[in-house]
Amino acid sequence: MLIIAHRGASGYAPENTMVAFLLAYQQKADGVELDVHLTADGEIVICHDDALERTSNCRGELRKKTLAELKRYDFGSWFGTQFSGEKIPSFAEFWDWFVTTDENFIVNIEIKNGPYIHHGIEQKLLDIIYSKPIKNPYDRIIVSCFHHNTLNKVKAVDAQIKTALLFEGTPVDVVSMCKQSGPSEYIHPCYSSLDNAMIAAAKSADIGVNTWTVNTVEQLEYVKQFNLTGVITNYPDRARAALEK
Repeated sequence: MLIIAHRGASGYAPENTMVAFLLAYQQKADGVELDVHLTADGEIVICHDDALERTSNCRGELRKKTLAELKRYDFGSWFGTQFSGEKIPSFAEFWDWFVTTDENFIVNIEIKNGPYIHHGIEQKLLDIIYSKPIKNPYDRIIVSCFHHNTLNKVKAVDAQIKTALLFEGTPVDVVSMCKQSGPSEYIHPCYSSLDNAMIAAAKSADIGVNTWTVNTVEQLEYVKQFNLTGVITNYPDRARAALEK
């Protein structure tokens, strides 16, 4: 079962920062998950929220700030004083690092298209990926989104890029839903939505299942009963220990 570090090793370091991604790699995660938005000047940055207050010393909407403006702020101190001065990473900066990682290390890129739509982000994202090629890119990259039409746009740019449907709850027909969105190769349900019938239907159609966000020992023990492709967790070291028991 794959262990994918949610926003990096975000249980130990400020989420969606390079220090969190580096720590996940050091903890032998199989990959990292991250979130992307467009800035006011059309750059792709890594951040979960559309508002900046929770994870920085800045206020306001991310989409109304330029990359240069965002780089002035501290995205680490909220988590701990030892991370003071940690900057928001652009996706290009992340990609510069990712191309140096082990050839089996994967990335799950969640496009945050909601509550507003980042028009053109799909092409911009893939342009950065194409700018510095990696070995076996179609085995190492997953693009996910709650806004399922975004995944159709990703496939329109590159049909070989693997995509994943994010959702909570249990769809009536998960296979049909995947065919309409991409088609997508993965589903990413919340762990509390896991259902044997849904997972069996996905697996029968060769659709992978990665579940989020699985953090406690009890949650990790719970998901072990399902035939999953991977788990997305804030604590990759804890997940490794629990799942390999």
